[in-house]
Amino acid sequence: MRAFLIALIVVGLPSVLSAQASCAEAKAYEAQIQPTIPRMIDKYTEITGFSVDCDTRVVEFRKRLLVSSAVMEPGVFARKQQQHTALHCNHQGLASVSGWTAVDKIHEPTNELVFTFVTRPDDCP
Repeated sequence: MRAFLIALIVVGLPSVLSAQASCAEAKAYEAQIQPTIPRMIDKYTEITGFSVDCDTRVVEFRKRLLVSSAVMEPGVFARKQQQHTALHCNHQGLASVSGWTAVDKIHEPTNELVFTFVTRPDDCP
């Protein structure tokens, strides 16, 4: 279970929101996804929130683990931050292509914030 859970924490923006997303496109996606939240992403994770801040160009996913982060291997969040940055800084990345900051906030089953992944345009090579 550990490996499966670790592999599924970081989920990028869906392809519905293009890398060149304008504020209007991001807000339209926000309006579309809100009625479907909360919902399961996988067996161990649910998305509990999604928001767009056009002034700061930040897109934020809030997710809740359905098992305690205590079952995860040490260093998992540092590795997941690297994967988050690689995802959002690739040739179609939200940060690298369009200048948006991507944020994923990960919460315990108790809703306590356990980790925040952040990738800013300046993080991209």
